[in-house]
Amino acid sequence: MKIGKTKVGLLGLTVAVAISFSYSSTVVSQECFFTTVKSTTPDTRYNDNSDGTITDKKTGLIWKKCSEGQTELSCAGGADTFLWPAAMAQARIANLENYANANNWRLPNIKELTSLVEVACKNPSININYFPNTTTIDNRKYWSSTTTFAATLAWAVNIDVGNVFYYDKDGSNLHVRLVRNPD
Repeated sequence: MKIGKTKVGLLGLTVAVAISFSYSSTVVSQECFFTTVKSTTPDTRYNDNSDGTITDKKTGLIWKKCSEGQTELSCAGGADTFLWPAAMAQARIANLENYANANNWRLPNIKELTSLVEVACKNPSININYFPNTTTIDNRKYWSSTTTFAATLAWAVNIDVGNVFYYDKDGSNLHVRLVRNPD
């Protein structure tokens, strides 16, 4: 911890400021509040297609079960992070590989991405029964394909708590979960 002093205001009052730069990669267990908040992504909403994809029965969308960079099917290992242009390219790669016999993979738009948020849970705010090992990922922010009011920024979701933010496309490395429409 770094402690510094600064003078504030006309009276020259001295205020001690403590700034901590420590970082911990400790895995935090998901915490849910189903007794007080109704689940928005219950298990009944999803179908595991047994090919590395999950179908959302409410939206009809088909999601990759794992974040990009994790091992297929088990979602083991760390997820990769990407600048936004490289995140967009991940969909093209999945299409060239014909992942799960499909070639219409894409980065989800912000509305689609927020549909994964489980409002009754945090750390992460996603159904971990269908999207496993999301809790092992540091910095759980995910890119959407949606550009903001500025062409250099794109919307993203912090899956830890479900917040929506925008980030610099060429200056922020975030995670990717691909989606596609049914055939």
